[in-house]
Amino acid sequence: MGGRAAEGIVFGDTSTGAANDLAGATDLATRMVREFGMSPTLGPVGFASGEPMYLGGEQVRSRPYAEATQRVIDEEVAKLLREAEQRATATLTEHRLELDRLTQVLLERETIDGSDVEQILGRTPATTKS
Repeated sequence: MGGRAAEGIVFGDTSTGAANDLAGATDLATRMVREFGMSPTLGPVGFASGEPMYLGGEQVRSRPYAEATQRVIDEEVAKLLREAEQRATATLTEHRLELDRLTQVLLERETIDGSDVEQILGRTPATTKS
């Protein structure tokens, strides 16, 4: 959600560039709600994702729950994604100077690692113990 939030902050709009991040976040949120029982509304239940079935060359998943439950799952997933986007936007807005510095380093070098990020954020990189 960070890439999407950064686009919104910097450009005032989002593009299709964050589609993979959004798809991954949606998949994780769906699993959190449906499989891991992490929804306060549904409670501690876990529904398996269902085995794929193939009809006319298209994959269709069966579900072991009612349509009304699917509606609640969809609402909970959307809520999690909205909250994640709000947190990402708030964090990046608060650290806009660091976001701009990271962008500049990426433009200069194309790739960075965790120690680069730590340095830009003004943190001491974690050392590994031998």
